[in-house]
Amino acid sequence: MVDNTSDNIAKEPRAPSWTMKFNRLTAKYNIISLFNYESILKRKIMIDFLICSLAFISIFISFQEAEMYYELTVYNDSSKSLILINSLRGINCIFSIIICLLICMNYKNFLQLNQKSENVSMLDLSLRERLYLITEILISLISDPPYLNLIFEGPTPQGHLYYQSSTILSSLSFIKGYHFMKLYANYTVWMSPENQSKSKKYGVNSSVFFAMKADLKLKPLVVIIPLAIGTVFIAGYIIRNMERGYIAKGWEGEYFKYATNGWWCAIITMTTVGYGDVYPKTDIGRLFICITGIVGLILISLYVAALNSAVSFNKQEFHSYLEIKRIKNNMRIQHTASNIIKTAASMLRAKNNHNLNSMFLIGIRLKHLANHSIQSKHSLEKYIAPSEMLLEIEKKLERDINFVKQQFIDVKYIGEKLKIMQKEQKSIETSIDHVLSEQRLILNKFAEYNIKGYAL
Repeated sequence: MVDNTSDNIAKEPRAPSWTMKFNRLTAKYNIISLFNYESILKRKIMIDFLICSLAFISIFISFQEAEMYYELTVYNDSSKSLILINSLRGINCIFSIIICLLICMNYKNFLQLNQKSENVSMLDLSLRERLYLITEILISLISDPPYLNLIFEGPTPQGHLYYQSSTILSSLSFIKGYHFMKLYANYTVWMSPENQSKSKKYGVNSSVFFAMKADLKLKPLVVIIPLAIGTVFIAGYIIRNMERGYIAKGWEGEYFKYATNGWWCAIITMTTVGYGDVYPKTDIGRLFICITGIVGLILISLYVAALNSAVSFNKQEFHSYLEIKRIKNNMRIQHTASNIIKTAASMLRAKNNHNLNSMFLIGIRLKHLANHSIQSKHSLEKYIAPSEMLLEIEKKLERDINFVKQQFIDVKYIGEKLKIMQKEQKSIETSIDHVLSEQRLILNKFAEYNIKGYAL
């Protein structure tokens, strides 16, 4: 009799404890070494937001210290301190250096996202990317260093020009505003990774230009109003800086003593009103006012074109636009439906608690959400633009044509299969005939043997 007690059963050898520890360590190492795309992308967006914040502060400091220095030296304003001005310049230089370091970090994040690896070097940048990096660093370093007080002056045919280095550098510091365009590229829904992949299906490069065209098509005021305000602010400030250093007989630059007059000049030029009460007299000021007028005409034209649906897409871009728009509408409807469900659950809890006041307030909100959901659904179904309708019909025709093509291919394939089956059937029939003939020969032989046996 076999003893099956636990003491007599053969035990399998267990792995040593150091092996288990090694496996756990390697598993932990593998988890850490995985490439985390989302965290790097979030870090890149956060750095872009920080760069824009520091660039805005740097521009504001340049504006303030240039105004303070001009009032101290030209208007002899004793309330302005040269120590405070140099301190602001030093802080601005520190901010500019921090912006440059953040730009380098962002380019490293860009390399990590492209190569899908965290072990990258700045030497991996291509020549074009290095030129972009150097250009961004040079632009970000535009600031007035402490104790740098240069004066540029000279005669003109009608007067005398007097410019300070702080005034010129504060005007150039507005170039740092290009960082806001990069932030727009990170936050716009049209350039998200999911929508970029959808655009690539139609052969569309989802760039900043496409995103701006899409926003001009969908929400023109969101694009045009910030552009117009930024143009008025920058152009008016630069024109004012160029004009208040101009001294001539009967013209001491008093019209442009205040920045508001420069902005007023930019507004009346961009809107093509042209009152003539404030106007530039220097060549540089006239150049910038011409550029401002051209930009104003473009913005007004874009506004009219956007309102009249004149900002048109090509077929591939419009397909991408419609698909992303449809996804956004579905998400909005789902969000409204989830809010209705949450509100209904809150109303049920209030009913169980016999809280009439809460039931009344929640009922009003529930009714508002339901009406909003119905109106949103009707607004989506009520009107469809003719261009969208034509593209939908065209898309349906393309799907039907592809389906018919596939059916023709399947019919041809089935015909070839039938021919092969017919050949196989003929070969099988030939084999059966051969077997039957062999069977008849065998039966004949048996019959002959039987006859001979009976004869014997």
